[in-house]
Amino acid sequence: MVDSNSWLNDALRNFKPIERNPQGIASGQIRTVGFSNSDFSRMCVVLEVHSANNYCEVMLIHHEEEMATDVDLVISSDESDHFHTMVIQTDCHSVVFLLQLGEHVDNLTPEEMESIWCAKSGRDLVDKNLYTGMSMAGRLDFRWQFKVHEGDSIRALSNDCVSALLKGRVQTFLDPGIFSLELLTQLEDPTAVLVDVIDSLSGKVVSDPFVLNELGALNKEQWVKFDSAVGDQIHAMLQMKLLEQSLVPLEEAVTIPWGLNRKEEAGPLRVPPGAKVITATFTKNIAKGEAIAESEIYNYDLVDARSVG
Repeated sequence: MVDSNSWLNDALRNFKPIERNPQGIASGQIRTVGFSNSDFSRMCVVLEVHSANNYCEVMLIHHEEEMATDVDLVISSDESDHFHTMVIQTDCHSVVFLLQLGEHVDNLTPEEMESIWCAKSGRDLVDKNLYTGMSMAGRLDFRWQFKVHEGDSIRALSNDCVSALLKGRVQTFLDPGIFSLELLTQLEDPTAVLVDVIDSLSGKVVSDPFVLNELGALNKEQWVKFDSAVGDQIHAMLQMKLLEQSLVPLEEAVTIPWGLNRKEEAGPLRVPPGAKVITATFTKNIAKGEAIAESEIYNYDLVDARSVG
């Protein structure tokens, strides 16, 4: 039970927003890109990160130097500090969800990044140790089918993100378990958590109204019981800022692997494809440090990360 009548106003006044994209996804990184429900993944270079909309631009990479075309930038391990030769395909340029990004394996130099755009536009490369391949000679070229396969690969990786962007569905998903009153009452300081949640509600944020209802988070009397001073304000905030946006098509929502290890009091977690997830360490059945490490691997945010020592 929270006793202070002014805790919400004080917390809002002293609030500092949590850092988004804490895992440090940035332009120039070489990362694996794949799906949580599939073993299929490929190496890509991150070109630009759009954190607010939970996606980034990437280009597909392969390592078959002899397959390079005139729009592919070849970075040879013999002429650089990279462990493997990389062929960056500027014609395999698309968008993927941040959730699809995996292991960070390498970084490109500023000169190598600039040379990508030179190769794409047909300009001279700024790094003389880099080069492009020969132009394609039509369908009879021995590289033709290889390039067709590479095109299929980038389309497979980017299809969900492209579709969501075209339909305007990219959004942030707030784990309903954060509003579990049973879990909140066990925290030493629920104030910090609720204030960070309030901040997250400023954008296009949705949640699962069915689970919220099951957890009692839509019950005004429960919030007043939780805090007699501001409980009704919290309930009104949920109604105004969250429920109006939370018409989640549950038939499209999916269960994510890292969301299975949850406390029973947090309820189930099913997420719309591609949504950026905001959750909390106290919803999980693992130690706080493990939860933070897991969030960096799977690219989700923790509202209580700042309070974790």
